[in-house]
Amino acid sequence: MWSGDLKSCGRRVPGLIVFCRETAMPSHQVDWVFLGPLDCPEVHVGDVICADAGGLPAYRVLSLDGARARLRSLDTAAERLAPLAAFHWKAA
Repeated sequence: MWSGDLKSCGRRVPGLIVFCRETAMPSHQVDWVFLGPLDCPEVHVGDVICADAGGLPAYRVLSLDGARARLRSLDTAAERLAPLAAFHWKAA
């Protein structure tokens, strides 16, 4: 289910699951926090979120409207309005 390059970071954050995804740049690594249904971290304007554990595609949150967010793709810069429930991971 998860991509082969996804691994546990070894970071211990109480109540959160944290994974890392190495990008094409070897010196750059992104930590992803699972947005679980209970006690999940809040999503704020400026956060980077994604639906998949591998971190792709990833979107920057431009604005929030209740349970929906206006997002900009980090790959294509295209904007879209989407329900936050569709996204399960947030960059730490």
